[in-house]
Amino acid sequence: LFFRLLRFFPPSSELLEELLLPFPELRWTLDMNMLDEAPSHAQWTSTLENVKQLANKTVVGNRNASTKRDVFMALATIASAAMGKVEDEDPVIADLACLSRIQRLCQRHARDLPEDSLEGNKPLGPAGAALCMEDILALLFRCAREALSSLRTDGSEAQMLADSSQLVRMVEKGFAERRIDIGAMLPREPVAPGSTTMGRDAGVVNALQGLWAEVIMADEGIWKQVLAAAPNQERERLIATSGYYRMLVWRRPSDKAAQFLPAAEIHLPRSAGLQELCGARHEIRSLAPALRLAEAKASSST
Repeated sequence: LFFRLLRFFPPSSELLEELLLPFPELRWTLDMNMLDEAPSHAQWTSTLENVKQLANKTVVGNRNASTKRDVFMALATIASAAMGKVEDEDPVIADLACLSRIQRLCQRHARDLPEDSLEGNKPLGPAGAALCMEDILALLFRCAREALSSLRTDGSEAQMLADSSQLVRMVEKGFAERRIDIGAMLPREPVAPGSTTMGRDAGVVNALQGLWAEVIMADEGIWKQVLAAAPNQERERLIATSGYYRMLVWRRPSDKAAQFLPAAEIHLPRSAGLQELCGARHEIRSLAPALRLAEAKASSST
């Protein structure tokens, strides 16, 4: 009825925009409704682009409202797919989508978390506000091993590994923008569980390092096979299937240039440094020779 009234009694464009401003879901529906029954390719593409831009704008404007943010993220993804531009994603939207997926992942595995892990008893997922990337990192650190092991049973771990790697790079970028050298903050000795003596930044760096350790331990069986294997194609295949290696070599789909960088210019996440990691996480020391093979393979990949 609303759209029929607009056709019969069209308001001025200024009034229409003012009326629809609080209702982006009506704005994009109107754009689609105004298309001809058989629109040209140009009309279809132009309308989809408008829908995508509106969805992206709504996502950014509702980054702390998880339900509305997630709905319009899905809409932007659908519009991009309809235009054949799945990889042409705004980096800000891509980062928000990554955080949203990890928060939902943590929600599914929240039952496996200790009671004190939900700082401030913040609700997770659609029922609660969107968390900041540091809080999401802390939650992922606590459930990564269980989540990855569970997802591996049906071969659906790829999205989690990509999102985890993206989150690591987002957090490290945040430190770099503040001119903080996380390499100097990485623990080199075991940190007591639940330690309250470290500050916020130190806690975030500890969670970064801990995430890598949890991903490695989730694949402990793979690393033991690598240690026992002869240097052949089967060993290379095992390394390539590991979560540690896949996180090291992850790149944004839109980052085409990174695929052609020489090995000397490829920078792996600093928080994955094996020297500090093996010093702080005793459980992975016996796997170090296999992990160094993965690190070298990742460093030389182009």
